This record gives sequence, structure tokens and C-alpha cells, in this order.
Amino acid sequence: MGKSYHKLTGAQLERVGDVFVLLREDVAEAFTLTDSGAVLWEALDHFPDAGDLAALLAEARPDLGAARARDEVRDFLSRLVSHGLAASRSDRRVRKVPDIVTELVGGELIVLSRSSRKVHLLNETGALLWDVFDSIDDSEGLRRLLAEAWPDKPASEIEQAVERFLDDLLQLGLLEEV
Repeated sequence: MGKSYHKLTGAQLERVGDVFVLLREDVAEAFTLTDSGAVLWEALDHFPDAGDLAALLAEARPDLGAARARDEVRDFLSRLVSHGLAASRSDRRVRKVPDIVTELVGGELIVLSRSSRKVHLLNETGALLWDVFDSIDDSEGLRRLLAEAWPDKPASEIEQAVERFLDDLLQLGLLEEV
């Protein structure tokens, strides 16, 4: 597997009866988890590598076997990513889609997608990152740039901001992975 993941948002794991529930702190959403999912959620802080999580699960539940443990971890991580609870730490390469028109207004950037006919507004940080996509096209470079701009911010906070920004712009169709 080999990919590393990290939690994106605050969420609290609670046991309700015989079910584990993951309660998001940022929105009114909750997700039920299997016993294995609860173990994986707690382990994600210490074992970000998907392969390590699969090995941990296979060890904790020998009845699963290695292949089934890998499948469960893959499904679990996919679910977390799709719900905005986790992201891959891989170095992502992105580029702007070609049909975008932008205009800077008072530090914020108005972004118009001609294909979707939608307008989006990026704050000052988003405008800074958007501007450098022509010269920095990978998430590691964006993290370094923000680390220089925000020397007092923890690296984990910067990484989370970059990953969420990229996820949001990819979902809006303003960027594409290369």
C-alpha cells in the first residue's frame, strides 16, 4: 500500500452502546465505525502509513488475514477521505484548468470557471497559492511556501491547510492532478 494519511479535521470517537461513532467537530455529521474502524481511527495518529495500518489490523485480528486486512484499511481510508476526515500525504502535483478567468479585488481573488459557469472567491492565502501554481505545482512546494509565510504555524496545520485547499479546488474543478 505505502501511502501515508493524516486526519484533516477534529473528530471525537465515542462509544454509543455497542457501536462506535465518529462525531465531527466542524459540521453536524457523525459516522458509525466497526470495531476495526475504531482501532484504525485511533491508530492513524501513530501509524500514518496504510501498510502499517494493515499490518496492525492483521495482527489485532488474525482471523482476517493480510489480504482482507489490506482491503479493510483501503475501504476505511477511502471512506475517511471521501468524507473530508483524512487525506493522503503524498506529494500531489496539480495545475490550473485552462478555462479559468481571475480578477484580484482587495486581496481576494475572484475565480470564474467558464466550463461550469461558476464564480468562486479565494481569500488572501488562497490567492497567494493560486498565483504560485504556475511556478510551484506540487503540494510539498506549497507547504514550504506557507511555512515561510507563517513561521509561527505548526507544520501539521500548514499541511492540513494545503491539503484541504487542494482538495477543495480539485472538487470545484479549478485544478486537475497531473
